[in-house]
Amino acid sequence: MTDVLRRGRASLAFSFFAQGVAFALLVTRIPAVQDRYGVSDALLPVFLAAVPVLAGVGSVTTERLVRRIPPSALLRWSQPVVLLALLAVGAGRGMAGLAVALAAFGLAVGALDASMNMLGVSLQRSYGRSIMLSFHAVYSLGGILGASLAWAGGRTGIWRCGCRICRSWRCCCRRRCSGAGGTSTGTARGGRGRLGGQGGGVGGGCPGAGPWCSGCCCRCVW
Repeated sequence: MTDVLRRGRASLAFSFFAQGVAFALLVTRIPAVQDRYGVSDALLPVFLAAVPVLAGVGSVTTERLVRRIPPSALLRWSQPVVLLALLAVGAGRGMAGLAVALAAFGLAVGALDASMNMLGVSLQRSYGRSIMLSFHAVYSLGGILGASLAWAGGRTGIWRCGCRICRSWRCCCRRRCSGAGGTSTGTARGGRGRLGGQGGGVGGGCPGAGPWCSGCCCRCVW
């Protein structure tokens, strides 16, 4: 047994592990994704069904691509795409962004699964004994870790914290802007603004807030 085979097995095991973590993070955060994008219960199954369908397309496409491109090369580009697509799901805006991110995730997952298993079978043949079960075990461990991270994040409110700050800031900005607008209107009508006092009170808790806040926006993660 050479060092090349050992390094190849360790690298492939890490790919299986990372894939398990990424997939578990997405699956366990589906309710949060639904709330973030406002996906209805009727439309949610469409998004969920599209991922495995596109993964099948990616696997079939990979089967044809390996005739010209080594599986190791396909793995090197598909794994980063999977991780970037996962980040896009959590940081995107709008239903179209979610659809694109999930489509990229599904296609890349299919290509990644196919290339990883092809390399695993090749390594197993070189080892002369069964080693595929160890890769699948590492994948399961990655899934456990990913689900645990998702649970810990939801439990401690790490992912929700950004959204709460975001909503509070935008609400504060809107009130501040309304107050500024009310003051201006009231002054034009004789100096008594209907929302002037209220706007000033709310604005006191928002340092730097002003009329420019009406266009402010921020991105919230899970």
